[in-house]
Amino acid sequence: MILSFDPGTNKIGAAALDIYNNRPLLIDSQQVPLGRSKRPEFRLRALQIFIEEYISKFSKAESIALEKTFVKPMTSKDRVSIDAPLKLSMSRGIIYAAAGANNLLITEHQATTVKRTITGDAKANKHMIMRAVGKIFKKEFAEDEADAIAIGIHHLSTLKI
Repeated sequence: MILSFDPGTNKIGAAALDIYNNRPLLIDSQQVPLGRSKRPEFRLRALQIFIEEYISKFSKAESIALEKTFVKPMTSKDRVSIDAPLKLSMSRGIIYAAAGANNLLITEHQATTVKRTITGDAKANKHMIMRAVGKIFKKEFAEDEADAIAIGIHHLSTLKI
């Protein structure tokens, strides 16, 4: 069993998956809001509690899968704030710390390879991911939940079982 997360600063997607008969088996998935506070320290604490409880709930997990963080390159005409990637890094740090506390290794995957695995298109948008994951499991999923599932499916596809 593996856990996969699509962390954010306002909500997180989480999934627990395994392989059964050479197919992905979805054990659990959810999208969880991290509270209404505008203060990041309170949202990050909510994230910490959720991650610790999720790892504890699925204590048989062998590893965690995440998507690599990417920042669009800044050009002279397009000024990009690095505030969002920095805040995302705080969320990812909480996941890394919880993984270490539970002796779980984390594998990161490029967004384009996850998208290609799930939809066949490395430039797929969120709706395409939601539709593809929904088709696999014959169920509708929230955005970040579908992303976490997609990351998990891709991760399972890379394992040598």
